[in-house]
Amino acid sequence: MTGMTSSVGRLLRNPFARALLLTILVMGFSAWLHPVIGVRDGDAFNYVIGAHSIQAGAGFVSAGGRPLGHWAPGYAFLLACFPDPLFGAWVINWLALGGVAGLLFLIARRNDWPTTAAAGLSGFLSAGFFRWLATTSTPDVLCYALFLAGLFLLMGEGKSRLAGFCLWAVLPLFKYVAALFVPIGSRVIRWNGRPMKRGWILAAIFLWGTVWIGLVGWNFWRGGGWLLEMQERPALAELTAYPVVFLKSIFRDLLGPWYGSVRSPLALGLSGGVAALALFALASLRPSERSRTWLILGGLILATLLGMSFVFTVYWGVRLSGYGLFVILLSLRPSGRSSRWLLLALAMTIAGSVNALRSNSLGGNDPRYRAVAEEFRGGIEGLGDRELYTNAYGIFELHAGIPSHWTQAEADLSGIPVGGFFLWVNLPARFDSMAELVRPMPRPDSARFEELLRRPNAVLFRKARAG
Repeated sequence: MTGMTSSVGRLLRNPFARALLLTILVMGFSAWLHPVIGVRDGDAFNYVIGAHSIQAGAGFVSAGGRPLGHWAPGYAFLLACFPDPLFGAWVINWLALGGVAGLLFLIARRNDWPTTAAAGLSGFLSAGFFRWLATTSTPDVLCYALFLAGLFLLMGEGKSRLAGFCLWAVLPLFKYVAALFVPIGSRVIRWNGRPMKRGWILAAIFLWGTVWIGLVGWNFWRGGGWLLEMQERPALAELTAYPVVFLKSIFRDLLGPWYGSVRSPLALGLSGGVAALALFALASLRPSERSRTWLILGGLILATLLGMSFVFTVYWGVRLSGYGLFVILLSLRPSGRSSRWLLLALAMTIAGSVNALRSNSLGGNDPRYRAVAEEFRGGIEGLGDRELYTNAYGIFELHAGIPSHWTQAEADLSGIPVGGFFLWVNLPARFDSMAELVRPMPRPDSARFEELLRRPNAVLFRKARAG
């Protein structure tokens, strides 16, 4: 027994064994806390709807056949490998979250973080920011897992760095913004005295170029555009709002992820307490001997993202800027007592668990939305080719594969053509604290709309008269 105990002790002193243990704990607890994946915004909708279209042999398109080249296709193709893409998103995202937890620990240890502080940092980010990303059907947490895996390999020597660059080279398949990592990373490593064979760098750049050209060519072939629906150049008002958006995302997404309103006393107390502990822990960070290369890399990633935001409308919150921020964070080293990081991880775990158990962040995948879509599936499919209008965004595409137009206000009813169909959903307002997909509006008047089919939470109408 003593020999077995000592063997287990030696195993747990291995950083990879500790990282694996952390991976299993984070992945298991988070999957238990969130047994259903959320679909909270347009990005999440389109990945799942696109996966259904891929399964049907139509390619990466919406339920109405519109090409979805605005979103990188890799994640949707992964979801399409599962009979139920929503379950696929749940599996992929929690596996990726576990990978993020282990990789954060390993990278911190490689940069001389004490074991306790490295575990605390991993727990803090995994229980908060990255768990928040993992709870909805988007590839963000998977992209971060692959990005961190590449970063860990780049911090090694020899062929390890080639593998890291190759991993970064394929990341644009899942997120277009990842195309900037290989060019920036290859220059930084050559500038800062980390020798790497020129042929290896050229091989990684060739792979990166092949992936990027393939994506652009695929979009041209599918829809006649470079990156379909690419956002236009932002207006001056949007540019001046970037700093505010960034600061809000630091305190709302990174230091205290919270579903729904943060105005309640409970939310203010929990998220405020976590933010205070995080600032206390972050204040202990100092540059180390190994910081130079990674500080430059993180700074250049941030600078490039900022430059892109002057050309395209880019959300400049932590979800995107985090790629640079976390490189900078991991390149620093904590001074003082490491226990503050464990305390921070514990506080974030408690706050995140309380919020997850008390709030609804499922968005369009809420069972009540699914029930409405299934109740009306047969009636809507019998409408033929006539277009459907509804005040419930996206739930019929998601759960029934039926395209619809979103009617956001009562005044929009006048735009529905005579003979058009309107599905009025009457689920209680604000029943979903994260993604309010039903726009409340009065029941359509009987002078213009004829009732065809009624259920407890919705009524299907046909517009009989103009107006």
